[in-house]
Amino acid sequence: MIPYERYERLLALLKKHNYLSTRLAAKELFVSISTVRRDFKYLIDNKLVRKWGSGIVLIKNPDEPPYPFSFQQSVEKKEKIASQAIKYIKGDQTIFLDSSSTVYFMVRKMENYHDIKVLTNGLASLNYLCSNTNAELFYPGGKVNRTLKNVSGGTVRQYISNFHADIVFMSCRGLSINGAFDATDEESLLKRTLSQHADQTVLLVDSDKFSKNFFHLSLSMEMIDVIISDRQLPEDIFEMAKKNNIKSIYPIKKGK
Repeated sequence: MIPYERYERLLALLKKHNYLSTRLAAKELFVSISTVRRDFKYLIDNKLVRKWGSGIVLIKNPDEPPYPFSFQQSVEKKEKIASQAIKYIKGDQTIFLDSSSTVYFMVRKMENYHDIKVLTNGLASLNYLCSNTNAELFYPGGKVNRTLKNVSGGTVRQYISNFHADIVFMSCRGLSINGAFDATDEESLLKRTLSQHADQTVLLVDSDKFSKNFFHLSLSMEMIDVIISDRQLPEDIFEMAKKNNIKSIYPIKKGK
């Protein structure tokens, strides 16, 4: 089992038991105590859990998880979303992209789109597009967040406000009938700025985030034009989306 698979397993165990000792973790994962301690340290250092005695407890609403960790989560779901989202990209578009790992999965499918202009605050997306396309790229200056692999802050939002996009792609931490939520004020403000300066806002959200509210509202339902997910929205969110003329996109299983 590779490290990121162990991290996901440890977090799943924490959700079940609330507290996890090194001994129980080692038994559940079939690894040594020293391996568990290293894994615990990674989760603690990245503020996903906190130390409690000889074990760890879950932080209920942590700040945004580190980018490498996010990238390894819900991979199959993100691939399904990316395959639907890429259909919204056309030649000669101006595009905003947030720094989420979900959007990055779509970015990896953009090799054939060259006559486009792209503005992103995500380092991973910028590096990929720079190496694999001849898209005209724009990157705002600001404070670098090494954990999230992006830039943020007032200067970033001010820079974005000088541009206008045909379409923006972004993700969130949670989606409910009230809209799209994130864990930090800065992420919410930045996503709101991106949406306000684009003609169309496309939200990419996997089903693990359904019916979850966080403290910071990034987008009200009125600000969203399209929601793309790996499966159909829950009935209450679907009805609210329909009420706000939001198009809901998800893969249709064969035979249906």
